[in-house]
Amino acid sequence: MGLRPSPEWSCRFYYLAEEFIRGNEKESSNPLRWDRVVLNLIGNEDFNPALPNVFKWNEAAQRLAGEIKAYVDDLRALGWSLEHAWQIAHLIASRLQFLGIQDAPRKRRIDQGPWAGSIYVTDKDLIQQTVTKEKWDKAKNFIKEIKQLLQENSDHDFDFKYLEKVRGFLCHLALTFEIIFPFLKGFHLTLCSHLCHRNYEGWKVNDMEWFISKRLRRKG
Repeated sequence: MGLRPSPEWSCRFYYLAEEFIRGNEKESSNPLRWDRVVLNLIGNEDFNPALPNVFKWNEAAQRLAGEIKAYVDDLRALGWSLEHAWQIAHLIASRLQFLGIQDAPRKRRIDQGPWAGSIYVTDKDLIQQTVTKEKWDKAKNFIKEIKQLLQENSDHDFDFKYLEKVRGFLCHLALTFEIIFPFLKGFHLTLCSHLCHRNYEGWKVNDMEWFISKRLRRKG
């Protein structure tokens, strides 16, 4: 990797830090303490579909043990109550800062909103995936604004950064509603129309087609 930092070392030291955060799982004062790992598998006599397939069990509290989950640079505390979750969050912040690793306790949330953008709702035998109303309204406002500008002037010159912003947000929304992806092609083609080897609609062409179209434009 030369003089650049290696991602492998970053991941290695993060997991060493996480091991330090977890501490001794048998300590009674440790909010992340656990006694045994339970396999809650289909076919077991005591199988409970409301519980994870594999989980840690806290015998003292008779509950699922507290846990921490990391996604890229986002670290979340999972507890059986608000007080327990805050104990885990305090443990994370204090031990990370002891190691000199930056943490942002101000980002701790006490609501039950989405983590990576999606909300899952269950009703009897139905599981639905959706997003918050604020996020859905934001997407609709973007589309309404673009539609209105085009209705007023079909040759309207859009700001490049604005379209990038809209495309990025709609790509994020499409992770929940996959049907949006095909409709994003127009955004991609518009934003890539200035690149080489593209026709007037933004579609990529091969070298020969690009060479011919370039010569024709010069003659024109």
